Amino acid sequence: MLLRFEFSRMPHTSEMWNLSRGFEDLYYGVLFSEDSSYRASEDVWQSWVAMGLDLGIREAPPGASSDDRIKIVTKSAGKVVELTISRGRDDVKERVSAIVSELVDAAEEIKSLPVAERASLLSQAGAAGGAIAGVKSALSSGAVLEREAATLVDALDRDIGAFSYPGLLSVARDPQ
Repeated sequence: MLLRFEFSRMPHTSEMWNLSRGFEDLYYGVLFSEDSSYRASEDVWQSWVAMGLDLGIREAPPGASSDDRIKIVTKSAGKVVELTISRGRDDVKERVSAIVSELVDAAEEIKSLPVAERASLLSQAGAAGGAIAGVKSALSSGAVLEREAATLVDALDRDIGAFSYPGLLSVARDPQ
C-alpha cells in the first residue's frame, strides 16, 4: 500500500515522521483492539508501552506476531511525503487507511485548532472515533494499568493530530 500526502509547504522532518509513526500506532491499536487473541492478552499492551511510543522507536510492539508486523518506508519529495506500507494484515491496513483519509479531509476550521483540541474533537466521531473507542474499550476490559492506557491514548491523540495538520492538503492511496 502506498499513501501519498500532499502539503501546502514542505513539511518539517518531525511532521513527516509523525505521519509514519501515526500510521504504525493506529495500525497496532486497531489490530490489538479488534483481534480477539490480542485483545485477551494484557501483555501485548504493556509490552508496547514499555518499549516506548516515541519517534525514535522503529520496531513493532514486542507482542505482535511476525505475520502481523508492518514495515513502513517514508520518502519525501518537497511538498509530497510517501509512505509505503508492506507486510502486515491487509484488512487492518485498509481500515487504518480509511481513518487516515477521514482525518486528512477534516474541515479547515478543525485543522486550525490547537493540536490537543483538534485531536479531542476528531477522536470523538467517525472512523477515528471508532478506532479510539475500540482501543479504550480493549484497554479497560483487561488488567492494563491506567498509566499505560493513558500513554497509549495520548499517542493515538498525537497521531490523530498528525493526520490533520493545517498544511496537509490531501492523501492519495495506491494499493500497489
